[in-house]
Amino acid sequence: MKKFFLSSFLAFGILSVNSVFQENAFSQSKKTESNKEVKVSNNPLMMAIEIADIKEIKKLIAKGHSVNSKDQNGFTALMSASNKGYKDITDLLTSLGADVNLKDNSGKTALMYSSNNGNDMIVANLIKMGAGAGVNIKDNSGKTAIMYASENGHKEIVSVLLGIGAEIKSKDKYGNTALTYANKKNHQAIVELFESIE
Repeated sequence: MKKFFLSSFLAFGILSVNSVFQENAFSQSKKTESNKEVKVSNNPLMMAIEIADIKEIKKLIAKGHSVNSKDQNGFTALMSASNKGYKDITDLLTSLGADVNLKDNSGKTALMYSSNNGNDMIVANLIKMGAGAGVNIKDNSGKTAIMYASENGHKEIVSVLLGIGAEIKSKDKYGNTALTYANKKNHQAIVELFESIE
């Protein structure tokens, strides 16, 4: 049924950003400030990710679709799967060579999306496949993966990121650190963790 509706929408060539991506306000690269309609990627691989069709994903990649292709927002299949918490799909994509450190147009990586949403098993796999090298990558606002995890109270992910060298004193463009974000949201366990290592 989901496939039928997606196919019907794609026939018109555009989709409302709010109707397709409103489930995750963090996915800012999919939105415009004026809420205008934007063209959604007609990349078949990205569409298969949207409906979590792992069989179709395998088929498309076998036919030669690039696992690292981006849509107009710089979003890759791995970013989308990481953002949505599709572990089986992220495992598949990384095993097929998905670049774990690519950035979208807002500067975010798959590790940032999974850290933000608390997908600890996906975070672990991304690190295993090389995301640790980009643990301190900053997005366009200067935020890092550990800032997103701290802001949303994901202590286990914060601990993992610290273990691979995440910088807790790094600041975003507004002067906030991971500790700042944890304090703002009253995530006391994370605050105490940071204070214990400073």
